[in-house]
Amino acid sequence: MTVLNVDTRVGLFRIIRHIEGGLLADTYEVFDEEDKETFALKVLKRDFVEMTGFSDRFHRECQVISQLENDAVVSLDRFDIAKWKHWICYEYFEGFEMDGTTVRTLRDYLKVNPTGLEEEEAVFLVAQILQAVEQAHGIGLLHRNLKPSNIMLRRGEDDRLEVKIADFAMARIVGEETFSGLWQAGEEEFREYLASPEEGAEEIAEEQSAQLGPAAETWMFRSPEERSGQEGEEASDLYAVAAIAYWSLFGEPFPEDREIRLSADLNSGWLAWLLRCTEENPTDRFADVGEALAQLPRPGTALRYAEMPFEREGHHAEGLASPYRESDERSTDGAEANLREAEQKKKAFKPWATLLIFLSVISLFSYGCWELYRTAFPSPFAIYKCDGFDDYYTLKFGVYEGEVQWRGKFDGEIRSASGQWTKDDEGHFNVRISLLRRRLPENDSNAPAFRAVDAIFKKQTSLDERAKEKRYKRWIDVIDYDSDSNRFLLIKRLQAEGEFFPGRDKEGRIKLFDPRAFEQEGMERVQIYFNPFNPDAKN
Repeated sequence: MTVLNVDTRVGLFRIIRHIEGGLLADTYEVFDEEDKETFALKVLKRDFVEMTGFSDRFHRECQVISQLENDAVVSLDRFDIAKWKHWICYEYFEGFEMDGTTVRTLRDYLKVNPTGLEEEEAVFLVAQILQAVEQAHGIGLLHRNLKPSNIMLRRGEDDRLEVKIADFAMARIVGEETFSGLWQAGEEEFREYLASPEEGAEEIAEEQSAQLGPAAETWMFRSPEERSGQEGEEASDLYAVAAIAYWSLFGEPFPEDREIRLSADLNSGWLAWLLRCTEENPTDRFADVGEALAQLPRPGTALRYAEMPFEREGHHAEGLASPYRESDERSTDGAEANLREAEQKKKAFKPWATLLIFLSVISLFSYGCWELYRTAFPSPFAIYKCDGFDDYYTLKFGVYEGEVQWRGKFDGEIRSASGQWTKDDEGHFNVRISLLRRRLPENDSNAPAFRAVDAIFKKQTSLDERAKEKRYKRWIDVIDYDSDSNRFLLIKRLQAEGEFFPGRDKEGRIKLFDPRAFEQEGMERVQIYFNPFNPDAKN
């Protein structure tokens, strides 16, 4: 197809420039002369539009795609036909500059990072992709062409990358058979890419990646069943996401032999997650994208998959010995005598009594351990609320350290965050909290994407420290626990700006002040406590 010239009119749009040519369409930056806004316009290639019944299918499929609304999906703004030009209008992504390259897609971003991304960043991106695909599957819509060049990127206000998936169900518009013939032609080019020398400068890998055509890129992320000629299904989209995740982590295509070698700094759960998503048989993969999202490994911990049951229904261990020995035979001789002997043994042995004694001993032992723990530590189930503040803490179980949950006001709204407590040499609890300054689109702190971000800030060495400080508000509360009264005394709060101590201002309000305020401004020092709090109690 001939690329349309600059200033060509397509409906109300005026073409500003040609952005890229894809497998199915050419993408242009256009200006809406009526609304005075810039959009991205995909014009399908003329080879498709001349097929019988194509215009009807185009309108029908675009109507379905327009129903998909998600913060991680490039929304279909408008669609229509102008002469032979079947066009779809999308939100325009201007891109951002990085190392002299304009980054608009994940493919662009991976070219700038040829050896892969930091684990935290990869988790965050993959979580957003999975969440958008899950919603699409919920309305019966498959993508069928997930690949890095269809993952649009932009930087948010807090400098974090935001994902938008483009070209949902474009394969349905041109037809499965036509689409399959197009991307299968890219296998040879992909084989040549794999045969390129592994050793050498990173510039070689970047140049090869730049030359990899749309057909070859599409082939790279097709599932085994699609490569064998079967129609794609939900599990095929999941395979593509896993292949994208692998490229994001390692900077290279997912190996066809599925031989994965993880570096020591990655969560070992990636191995099981990637293998499960890419099983040869689609029914052996995760049941759905939602399950894959729930099991997505967190950065910096190997425990997530250690707790996952891998034995699937219908797969049973073989070779276990029978509980009965072959030499054991039941004799009928002296049956009455054997029966009387069994009855006597039954009366003599009372299993319920033994069980009751056992449980009593365990209960007493557990109670003793609990009371011993409570002499020095707060209850890991209690919520402690700070007097005069909206801060709440729950210190989880631990001896030298443990997790902590915080809830309180930040920038005028109630927020929640996780952190860690430790005990210092003086016996004080140091409660460390890291709070994301800006919420995700969801308000639900249990949402999978929020959990992914929550995991991101727990690893302290992988991201640039200055970027972290822009994203998070961090502080340490030094508190002292009084087991007799079961409450905490707030001693001070440590922040990047310095130490702050509890006090009362001249209007009687309790706040945290710099030590100089007590000397220079005459603020009154006060003691404030965290006391047990029952959120269900009625006032």
